Amino acid sequence: MNDDLNHPVLAEGFRFGSLSRFEKGLEELRSANRKTAVLGIIGVVSGAYGLEPKELLGRNRCDQIATARMVSMWLCRQVLELDYATIGRFHGNRHSSTVIYAAQAVRERREVYPRFLAHTNLLIELARRFTHETDPTPA
Repeated sequence: MNDDLNHPVLAEGFRFGSLSRFEKGLEELRSANRKTAVLGIIGVVSGAYGLEPKELLGRNRCDQIATARMVSMWLCRQVLELDYATIGRFHGNRHSSTVIYAAQAVRERREVYPRFLAHTNLLIELARRFTHETDPTPA
């Protein structure tokens, strides 16, 4: 194990303290991947509802756009397991309580409306495919 530290590349990395830069770089990569995944989900949902992605991020509260926005937030929670605040930031800087409400509303609609359940199940599958394709980590 100590021989690994004598490796020229590793030794140089530790000598110049690049481990913290490396960790920072990894966090930036994770953040970029998270953003790519959220934007992918927004794209999938907006396409399913016949909307432009920017409409999901806007302030329009007409039923079609509001429903699509709630589904998008719910999908980010289900598929990406992001916290409510992060989801809110990616959806037009909405408060975490708005995301919590959206997730609850989608869960309730899924219980009551079989077609909505089937529709959201399909969107889960599409979102998982997209996020799996954009995940750079090997399986």
